[in-house]
Amino acid sequence: MTEKEVKEALARVARRAWPHVAKASDLPFPAYWRNTVEWLTFHAPHIGDALMWKLIDAAVRGAVLAEAAGKEPVCPPVPESVKRIWENHALPGPAQQASLTDSSNVATRGDGGRDRVRQQVMEQGRLL
Repeated sequence: MTEKEVKEALARVARRAWPHVAKASDLPFPAYWRNTVEWLTFHAPHIGDALMWKLIDAAVRGAVLAEAAGKEPVCPPVPESVKRIWENHALPGPAQQASLTDSSNVATRGDGGRDRVRQQVMEQGRLL
C-alpha cells in the first residue's frame, strides 16, 4: 500500500466507527491519526495488504476503545532498530505474497519434497 492508499483505507474504516464525522480532520485524537498514518505507511512496503488491513482495523478499534474509556489512544512508535532492519533489507517494489509453489518451501518443491517430508513423518512416528 502507498501512503495515499493507507490514508484512504484508514479514513474508510474510521468513518464506520464515527459515521457522524464528515471529514478526517474532525475525528477525535488528531495527533493519534497522524502518528498512525506514519506508522502504517512505514510498514506498508514491507508487509502484505491483508496484514495492513488488520493493522488498520486494530488502530481504529484501539481509538474507539480509548474514546469509550475516556483515554487518549497511543500509537506504537517505530523503534530505530526496526527502521535500520527495514532499511538494510529493503526489497525493491511492494511486498510479495507467498504462493503455494514457493521453492523455499520443502513441502511444495517439484523435486519430490512431499515424498521426503512424508517419509520423515513416518520415520518420526516409528520412533515414538
